[in-house]
Amino acid sequence: MLDQWQFTDLYKQSNKLCRFSPDGNYVAVAVEKQLVVRSHPDLGILQVYYCKWPIDALAWSPNSKMISTTNYAACECQCYTMEDVGWSCQYKDASRPIAHIRWSPGSDAVMHTASTKERLHIMSLRYNKRFSHIKNVKHKDKGYTSSPDAKWFAYLRRQDLKDVVSIYDAESFEVIKNIELDTVDAQDIIISPNGGFIAAYDVPLLYKLSVYRPDGTMEASFSVDDGGLGIKSVCWSPDSQFLAVGGYDHKLRLLDTFTWKPVSTFTHQTRYPDNPAQEILIEREVMSGTPHAGYDIRHGIQHIPMLRPDHDRPNPKTSITAKFNNLGNLMLTTSETIPTTACIWNMTTMKSHAIIVQQEPILTALWNPKISSLLAICCEGGRFYLWQDRRHEKHRSHVTAINIPAEKFSISTVRWSPDGKSLLLMSKDMFCLAWPIDS
Repeated sequence: MLDQWQFTDLYKQSNKLCRFSPDGNYVAVAVEKQLVVRSHPDLGILQVYYCKWPIDALAWSPNSKMISTTNYAACECQCYTMEDVGWSCQYKDASRPIAHIRWSPGSDAVMHTASTKERLHIMSLRYNKRFSHIKNVKHKDKGYTSSPDAKWFAYLRRQDLKDVVSIYDAESFEVIKNIELDTVDAQDIIISPNGGFIAAYDVPLLYKLSVYRPDGTMEASFSVDDGGLGIKSVCWSPDSQFLAVGGYDHKLRLLDTFTWKPVSTFTHQTRYPDNPAQEILIEREVMSGTPHAGYDIRHGIQHIPMLRPDHDRPNPKTSITAKFNNLGNLMLTTSETIPTTACIWNMTTMKSHAIIVQQEPILTALWNPKISSLLAICCEGGRFYLWQDRRHEKHRSHVTAINIPAEKFSISTVRWSPDGKSLLLMSKDMFCLAWPIDS
């Protein structure tokens, strides 16, 4: 049972900068100019680093041994190690303001893009701050992917007026392969979990997806003539069997990697006619200051509020995005135009498994990384929600509301720990950890 939870005390944080280390042993927290590293799950303080400037961004290295902090206004990045509290490394170049920072797959270099020039700078910590450069990188904070075995990484570049995916060795940073794309203005690239495919999608005005193998072979191309404003998001299933393509046309198309054609199309509705085969969990209205009233389980609903998107603005809120659970047998979809609803789909039948209708817009919905039947949902307020798959019981699923025992703590973000045993809960300027009490 997951209806009883234990909470830590509340602690300060800035800019919602609380990050689990990849190995799950630590939590790094920015508090203005301080970087505080706490143990997980008890949140005891292990190290405190004092930075020169307020922290705008922080990132763990993949091996959990290094942390970087960034201040954009000062054009400064600082790196620290968990193995030597006295060691630090600083990078600063006022001529190249930092726009985004990430660690190399091997955890031995910091890669950052500048806000004024489309150029990537690589600072190697292995070779005493030796610098390498990658020219003509298209995007500051996207257009990057790396292989599952961390042996290579790829950037989306613009070369000779054409889109190119350049693949680099993760140790030497030398070019392994340049793949020329058939796109007009590629927006992002995403590698499949098995490392066998790289998907690239085109400018929003064109609904076009291209798939390549790392050796440069073009595997497939998929386009939709009436795709509205094009593709918003792309998500691979864990087994690389499916590719979920979310568009601005209120539809999510699921491609299989054998034919590269849609095997199903998913949409969100504002009205669901009665159907004994579907299960809709509708949150009851809750008066301020009263306990949560639970959920009604129905087979249909006549009206769900819908937002009217502003099509005069770029990137209107009309898209559907997908997230697979760790086994790939369930898929979650959320819609920008119907923000109170989360739909869960059975990937075997390609049919609705559960529909969750909240009173307030859903801010975050995340699958547990280890438990395939558990989903955390966050709506602004003093509680979070847990959806559980119970397909072998009377009702296929169940939602539990967990109240946070703290006044004036309005949750806005949740994150699972890498081991799936605890939840990081954040408000505007505070955070805590929560984990279920063993029944």
